[in-house]
Amino acid sequence: MKKVLISLVKSYQRVISPLFAPSCRYYPTCSNYTVQAIERHGALKGSLMAIARILRCNPFVQGGVDKVPDHFVLKRNPATKNFIYLGEGITVDPDDPEDNKKEIDSILNQYREELKIVDYPVNVVDYLKSMVDVEEQSVAGLSDAYIEMHKTRLLREGYFNTITELEEKLSLRFFKVIKNKKSQPYFYHVHPSPVDKEYESGHSIFCFIDEKIGVLDSNSPKLQEEFILNRGITETDIKGKTARLVDYLLVLKQKSRHNH
Repeated sequence: MKKVLISLVKSYQRVISPLFAPSCRYYPTCSNYTVQAIERHGALKGSLMAIARILRCNPFVQGGVDKVPDHFVLKRNPATKNFIYLGEGITVDPDDPEDNKKEIDSILNQYREELKIVDYPVNVVDYLKSMVDVEEQSVAGLSDAYIEMHKTRLLREGYFNTITELEEKLSLRFFKVIKNKKSQPYFYHVHPSPVDKEYESGHSIFCFIDEKIGVLDSNSPKLQEEFILNRGITETDIKGKTARLVDYLLVLKQKSRHNH
């Protein structure tokens, strides 16, 4: 029975899941959670855990890391509730700095030859303008929910230590990319994102940035990727294992995977 159920889930992952945009609020996704739960706890208990997970994966929860626990339980795994998902299958425990460091060091060593190290952080607004021509839009036109979503992310990922620090140092700006010969390559793939819903942008490209951090959201993956990679990182980022370094390494890893 275990093999039959797992086979059904994997068939769903191959055939049906790719037809829809990613929407799971947890890591691992509900389908991967189901496979792991059945493998670890058997057909009956694993299926019950999977059903419970699917029921709690709804718009009213914040989501996050919820790995299959070692024991049977229908609630979210408390042992991984505070973990941070960095992307690309990587999670870290914020209460275990050594674990965090090991994960980052592992990726850093893998891609050390490909790092672009700069002497000092670039002015991100000037750098964006060197890549594309832009028109500044009003941040006030964005909803409070959209702004709060990014503030929560920045706190969770370690860009700021406290809400007070975030409110004092965050400097948000919002730009629309002018479509011309310079920016044409970035318009080949414009994907749905919260910013599309905010502005009903259609085929326009927007960039939501912080003046020190860089691009927080853009509906052009190519523009966001090139911005982060070409901006580079500093030796301070490497020594401090900063959130800026983590973002950079994950984009570098993703690009390397696509190239191969």
